[in-house]
Amino acid sequence: MEQAADADEVRATARVGDVLLVATDGVLDNLFDSALQMEVARRVPQLQAADEAAAREAVDALAAAIGEAAAATGAREDEEGLPTPFAAAAAQEGCVRLPSAPELRVCQSGVSPPRRHP
Repeated sequence: MEQAADADEVRATARVGDVLLVATDGVLDNLFDSALQMEVARRVPQLQAADEAAAREAVDALAAAIGEAAAATGAREDEEGLPTPFAAAAAQEGCVRLPSAPELRVCQSGVSPPRRHP
């Protein structure tokens, strides 16, 4: 994404106790929704702590865990058959990796650019 106008816009109603997760493609290309949901679910009691400082620490710990998991998966992106949301979407669009340039994928609609690491 090069411009703010290219960003996705989502509108939702949040209630007390809801957990909103905002992430870049560095996270969303590497971690399936189910993995993100499990990370959040593990920390719900800490995220809902009555003590504001404890809740903020829980948010920071959640962000760190998600970032580390995404980075670990991204570091393995050259592994053939590594299941990621990016790979699943590319396969659904009929894209395949080029053996001579694994950072590129040839798709029915053209060549996809190299992925950026988180």
